[in-house]
Amino acid sequence: MNLEDELRKALLREEPPAGFAERVLARAAAQADAPAHRWWRLPRMRLAAVAACAVLLALAGAGYRQWQGEMAKQRTLVALGIAGGELRATQIRVRHILAERAGATGETGARMEDR
Repeated sequence: MNLEDELRKALLREEPPAGFAERVLARAAAQADAPAHRWWRLPRMRLAAVAACAVLLALAGAGYRQWQGEMAKQRTLVALGIAGGELRATQIRVRHILAERAGATGETGARMEDR
């Protein structure tokens, strides 16, 4: 036999076995009545999904805490810079006032530094 004859024989129409249509309809009806299996209904998959969510929340929380720490550090550095600037300005004003008083009373610079 050649290939064409084998293909014709394999592709010939055949009548289905007796009761084939009834079995197909019965199986379709049974599957329609059964609840659909969804992945989250499986205990292992549900547990894995919950564990993955817990890990993601923990990582997000840790990242947020680190971000909060960095922001607090930046705010502290800004506050210290402002306070340092104010302290320098106050020291300059005090020295200026002391220099004016020393000049008015005739004190020397050496005595002004002793104060």
